[in-house]
Amino acid sequence: MHLRYAAIIVLIIWALMIPPMAGGKMDTSAPLAQWTEFGAFQDQRTCEAAQGEMREDPMTSYQLGKSRCVPAPLSSGGVPSPGSQRP
Repeated sequence: MHLRYAAIIVLIIWALMIPPMAGGKMDTSAPLAQWTEFGAFQDQRTCEAAQGEMREDPMTSYQLGKSRCVPAPLSSGGVPSPGSQRP
């Protein structure tokens, strides 16, 4: 009998998520499934660096003030290039 081994590779991306608005404020207590993906990155460090840069920009600082970088399994959208953002 021959044993066959299968390797399972799980690709993880890091998503920069922003909470939904509720009553004119960002609802950070909303389930993560209701948050909006603002960008996708290949690792946590790149996600957090982009988050920090965007928080310093007056045009995006309010929107990203409550944002979070979270690991997310890669969907069928393909592998993002390093530091890229998905629309």
